[in-house]
Amino acid sequence: MHHAEIIRKNLPLLKSDLHPEEVLDSLWSTGAFSELEYRSCKEEDKKRAQTEKLLEILMKREEDVYKQFCVVLHENHRHLKEQLDKTAKHEDSPSLVFVSETEVQERVSVMEQKVAVLQEALDDSRQEAQHTKAEWEKDVKELNVQHGQQETSLKKENSILSKQLEQEKNRTKAVQAMLEEVKGKNESMSKDLKEIEQKFEALTTIHTDRETRENSGSITSQATLVEETGCVLKTSSGCDTRQLLLLPCLHAACKPCIDQLDQQNIVCSCGRDINMVEESGTVDFVRRNEITFAKEKPECEYQTEQCKGDVVHHCKTCNISMCANCTTKHETARANSEHTVVLAEEFKKMPIRERLGLSTCSTHPREIVKYFDKQCNTSVCDVCIRGNHTDHGIKALDVAFKKTEESLVNKVRQHKEYLEKIKASSRQQQIRVTELEERADQVKKEIADVHSGLALSLVQRLKHHTQKIENQVEENRSILRKDMECLETNSSAVLTTLGYAERAMASTTHAQFMNLSSTIVSKIDEDLLRSLPEDSVKSQSMSFIRQGHRALHELVEMFGTFSTSDKGVDELDTMPTITDLQNEIVIFKDQEKDFKMERKRLIENATFLNLESLGIYFLDAGKIDWSSILQCIHLKYDKDRVNLDWAHINTEGDLVNRESDTRPAGEGRLKKYWGTCSTAPLPRAGCPQYWEVLNRVSLDKPLTEGVLILEVGVCREEQRDVYHSINARSSSYSLDVSLCPTHGGICRRTRKEEERVLCLPDTLPNTAGASHTLHYGVVYDDTRKKIVFIDVKENKVMSTLDNVDSSQTLWPMFGVYNPSVLTVSMTLVVGSDINMTEEKKSMIVKALS
Repeated sequence: MHHAEIIRKNLPLLKSDLHPEEVLDSLWSTGAFSELEYRSCKEEDKKRAQTEKLLEILMKREEDVYKQFCVVLHENHRHLKEQLDKTAKHEDSPSLVFVSETEVQERVSVMEQKVAVLQEALDDSRQEAQHTKAEWEKDVKELNVQHGQQETSLKKENSILSKQLEQEKNRTKAVQAMLEEVKGKNESMSKDLKEIEQKFEALTTIHTDRETRENSGSITSQATLVEETGCVLKTSSGCDTRQLLLLPCLHAACKPCIDQLDQQNIVCSCGRDINMVEESGTVDFVRRNEITFAKEKPECEYQTEQCKGDVVHHCKTCNISMCANCTTKHETARANSEHTVVLAEEFKKMPIRERLGLSTCSTHPREIVKYFDKQCNTSVCDVCIRGNHTDHGIKALDVAFKKTEESLVNKVRQHKEYLEKIKASSRQQQIRVTELEERADQVKKEIADVHSGLALSLVQRLKHHTQKIENQVEENRSILRKDMECLETNSSAVLTTLGYAERAMASTTHAQFMNLSSTIVSKIDEDLLRSLPEDSVKSQSMSFIRQGHRALHELVEMFGTFSTSDKGVDELDTMPTITDLQNEIVIFKDQEKDFKMERKRLIENATFLNLESLGIYFLDAGKIDWSSILQCIHLKYDKDRVNLDWAHINTEGDLVNRESDTRPAGEGRLKKYWGTCSTAPLPRAGCPQYWEVLNRVSLDKPLTEGVLILEVGVCREEQRDVYHSINARSSSYSLDVSLCPTHGGICRRTRKEEERVLCLPDTLPNTAGASHTLHYGVVYDDTRKKIVFIDVKENKVMSTLDNVDSSQTLWPMFGVYNPSVLTVSMTLVVGSDINMTEEKKSMIVKALS
C-alpha cells in the first residue's frame, strides 16, 4: 500500500490532533521539507489549513519523507504514530511501520537478558544430569557383574533340560492344534447341516393360502369422493356457497374462488380440466336450494331487523319464515290475504321443489317468469316477451318444463340402465378375480409339491454326503484319541521329571545335588526313549468335490415355466438329460469336422475374390465369423449439413475451417457444430468398422488456453447440433486436439460422454508458423461395445473406450475450429484407400480383445 493511502484513511484524526508548527520545524530542520514547502505551509493563517497543506505535501512526497514524518510523530504525537502503524499493519504494509532505534535496543536488551537466564539454567541442568548419569552407570555396572555370575551358573544347569522340555512342548502343541482343527471342522459341519435342515423345512412349508391377498381387500376401486354441497375450489377467503356456479362435471365452484384464480382453466377436485371461457357456468340452483333449506333452525325473515322468536310458520308466496308475532302482522296486511301460509314443521317435510317460491325475472325482479325463450335459453316474464324477446318462439314455462322433464327422465332411466351394466360387469370381474385366485392357489400347490420333491432329493443327497463325512471323521477321531492318550502319558512323565529336577536344583546343597544327579539323569534318559505317535491323520486330505454343481445350478434356474395361455399346453419334459447331451456331443464332433472343411473352403474363396480390394479384412484367419472381419466402411462428408458459418468442403473434398464463399440454399444444416457429420449413421454390422482422418494443421500464432484444433468421434442423432463440439456431451465419444491447461501444450484428449479418459501431450509445438500432419484411425465395434482411437503415424493405440451405449444408432462427426488463429484441412480416408498392414490389424485385435 502507498503511504498516501494510509494518510488518507486517517485524515480526520490528523486534522483534529496534529500540531503543524512542531512537525514543520522538525521536517525542515532534518531536510525532509524544502524551504519552499516549509514557507507554503507557514503562510496559511489557521492551524487546520496548515495541517491540510502539510498532509497534502506528504502524500505527494517519497516514502522516506513519510518515514521521517513518523519519526517526528513518535517524539511529539505518539498516539497519531500508533494509529498510522495500526493502519499499515492492517493493510499488510509492514515496511511503512516506523520503529525507533531506542525501542529496538530495548527489545534486544530484554531478549538478551532472557537468553542469559535460560543459558545459566541449561548449564546447571547439564551438570546435574552428568552427575546423575555417572552414579547410574556405576550402579548398573555392579548389577551387571552380579547378574552375570548368577546367569552363568543357571545356564549351565538348565540348558539341557530346557531344550528337552521345549521339544516335548512343541510336539504336544502340534498334536493339540491338530485335534482342535478337527473339532472345529466337525462343529462347522454340524452347524452347516443344521442350517440346511432349516432351509429344507422352510422350503417344504411353502404357503399356498390367500391370507395376504384377503388382507389386501377387494380389487373393486372406490370412486373419488367430492363434496356434494360446497365449492370444490375453496381458494378464496370469501368463498360463498350462495354464488355457486355449475361446472360441466356437475360439481360446483363459487364465483369468488373462480375470480381469484384469474385464469382461463381451472382443475376440479375430480381431476377434470375446465376451460372457463368456453364453459361460463350456469347458476347451480340445486346446491343453492339445498344449502338454503339445510338450516336446522331457520330464522325469522319477515321484518328488516332479525326477530329473536322461534320460527313457526312459512309463507310460500313470500318465501319467508316467520315467528308467531310476525305471522300475525303478515296476516293482518290486506295485500297478503291470499298468500299461502303453512306450519314450519309441515313446510320442512315438503320436497324442496314444493318449498320454493315462484321464480322472478332476472331483468324485471318484480315480475314472475311465465314463459321460456328457447332461442336465448332463459325464462322470461310478460314484459320481456313484449321487448327484447319478441319473435323468439316463446313457449309457456309449464309446457317447456314438462317436455324437458320427460326428456331428462328418459335420460336418467338410460343412465340407471348403464349403471346396472357397470354393476353386472363389476360382479363378473369379481368372479374372474376369485377364479384367478383359486387357480393361482392350485398352481402354487403344484409348484410347491414339485419343489418339495426336489428339495427332498437334495436333502437325501446331503444326508448321504454328511454320513460319509461323519464316518471318516469318526475313524480319524479314534486314531487321534489313541495318539492323545499316548502323548498325555508321555507329557505327564516328562513334567514329573522336570518338576523334580527343578526342585532339586533349588532345594539341595551342592553335595546333595551331586548324589541325586545320576538318578535324575537316568530318569530323563528313560523319558527320551519314549516313542511319539506318527502324524498319520491329514485333515487336508478330506475334501468335497463339486462334481455337477454348476450344471445343477443351471438346471435349477432353467427348471419349470409358467403359462397363462387358455389353450392346451404341452407338458412333456423336453429338457435334455446328461445322457442326451453326451450323445449330442458326439454329433457335434462330427459336425466340427465338416465345419473345419467348410471354413477352409471359405478362406480359399475369400482369397480368390480379393475382398481386401473392397476394404474387408480378416483379423483372424482361423475364424470365419463376424467378429473376425474388419470392414473399412465408405463414409462420406454430408455436404448438405456442413455449418457454412465456420467450415466448408473444398473442391478436393477436404473439410476446411474456413467460412464458405458461396451460401447454397437448403434446410437442415448444422447451426452450432463447427463441422459436419457423415451422410448416414453407422450400420449395425455386427463386425468392427474402421475409418481414418488425415489432418494438415498450421498455426498462425500461438494458441491460448482451451482453444480447439480438430475433433473426430461419434454421437447420437439428438447430440449432433447441441454445442460447437460433441466432447463432454452425453452419449458422445470423441478424440480432440487442443491446447491443454494441465500440460501447457497441445494434447490429444479422448472423452467418453462427460468424462475425460486420457490426455496425451506433445502433439505439435505451440509456436507461430508450426505445421504438422496428424493421422488418426477410429474403430467402432457394436458387438463388443468398444471404440478404439489409433495414432496411425506413431502406429499405436491411444485409447480404448469400453461399455459404449450402442442401443441407438451413432453418427460419425468431424469438427475443425478457430480459423482466426490456425488452419485445418481434414481428409477422410475410407475403404480400400486405407493402408491396412499386418501390424495395424494385430494392434486392432489386441485393442478389441
